[in-house]
Amino acid sequence: MDAHPAGAPGGRPEPAELEQQLRIARANLRGYLMLLLRYARERGDSPDSLARYLADQVAPTWGPLRQCSGIEFAQALAQMVTAGGDRVVAVREEGGIACLELVPPPEDGDLLAAFGIDRDQWHAFYYGQFERIATRLGLRCAHQREGDLHRFYFARIARNPGGHRPLRV
Repeated sequence: MDAHPAGAPGGRPEPAELEQQLRIARANLRGYLMLLLRYARERGDSPDSLARYLADQVAPTWGPLRQCSGIEFAQALAQMVTAGGDRVVAVREEGGIACLELVPPPEDGDLLAAFGIDRDQWHAFYYGQFERIATRLGLRCAHQREGDLHRFYFARIARNPGGHRPLRV
């Protein structure tokens, strides 16, 4: 497949070719992460420990969002997971708590089967890193799962509750 077909205007790929290239890139990304999980598992590491390691390595790249709100983080994460193939179902905020709902791409099933990866372990690893990244940015995070639907809640909440003194008027 020619990445830059001569017949395309300006030597650029046609939209259908770009979409196919994006699907391939997404499958490669997810496949390599699945292989990383399998490699770690074969060496006795858990999905949680791998998620923790990866989040610790990746979190500094999220530094520009260090003071972001929960909804700002949810929106940024929604862009990232969409680029990686997940489908964002909803991004919303209620009462200062942001909610991101997403589902993995259907192609994950084929990759999981090909690489011999358990879906629950994959989800614990892949989606587990998001909670850790949020925590490193000073956000609180809760993660719920209903089948393939993942629901993340993010909020910037004081870590030391109590100690509040009323302002003098």
